[in-house]
Amino acid sequence: MSIQNTTGLSNLVAQYYDKKLLMNFYPNLVLYSMAQKRPIPKGSGTTINFHKIAKLSASTTPLVEGVAPAEDSLTATRPSATIKQYGNYILISDLLELVSIDPILDDAMKELGKQAALTVDTLCRIELDSDCDNLFAGDNSALTGVGTDDPLTAREILRGRVSMQVNDIMDEAILVAHPICVFDLKADTAAGGWMEVAKYLKKDEMILKGEEGKLFNVRIVSSSNIDSTASGTESSATVYSNLMCTKGCFGAVELDSKGVKSMIVPRKPSIADPLAQVNSVGWKIEGFAAAYLGTTSTERRALRVRAGTAFTNAY
Repeated sequence: MSIQNTTGLSNLVAQYYDKKLLMNFYPNLVLYSMAQKRPIPKGSGTTINFHKIAKLSASTTPLVEGVAPAEDSLTATRPSATIKQYGNYILISDLLELVSIDPILDDAMKELGKQAALTVDTLCRIELDSDCDNLFAGDNSALTGVGTDDPLTAREILRGRVSMQVNDIMDEAILVAHPICVFDLKADTAAGGWMEVAKYLKKDEMILKGEEGKLFNVRIVSSSNIDSTASGTESSATVYSNLMCTKGCFGAVELDSKGVKSMIVPRKPSIADPLAQVNSVGWKIEGFAAAYLGTTSTERRALRVRAGTAFTNAY
């Protein structure tokens, strides 16, 4: 059992604000903001279903005077996901609360709120990573060809955007990319048309956490919560799986203030803590699941843009 105490933390004082969790939860969500959100239906079990209506083709048969045409019909797919609970907590000693100066509970809930947001975004990322089609940088056809000389460039952004437009997906796209890949993109001397956030953000429109700018009508968001691998790549180079998504490309459980809760257990004597020396603060998500909705070849609304880099970290 790991208990935060005066050895691990200093200059802290006990003060708790319940709203601190949610204040640091919602602003730190990136991928979740792009989901088609649905509340958990009560009494329907642990499975949640989403729906996606397939697009209708053109109706080119002329009408015949006085004759009713045959009706058309909608086709829907119903991807599903299993609802699970998530949460975490930390233990704080009574001595730490007694001698510390800064508000420990306030700061603890701030970090726990960020952790909860990271957890939700990671679950969304894992779902997209497992089902999205791949676009390999450098015109490669497989991961084995992607190496340090295949960085994220404006060409990859354009390729991804056009690939979606070929399937009539004209919605604005968002690329969530690793900071190193964003560096490569900005350093691409052949890139043109880059727009700073202030030049395109509409009145009352919220800027996304980590948003850097826009290129080819794709909003570029920097996030370290991007999967990477050096396995199966050219010369074992690190390759990042950046995610290009359109709004509603995946479904997720709606998380309101009732679905995300802060938890605090005050100190009191018990068998486990007979001298009432610790309390706990934490967070709990009552139920969450995510499901990719691009289930057909013409309805794939997200791509994994897999790019290498020659970037050398300064640290």
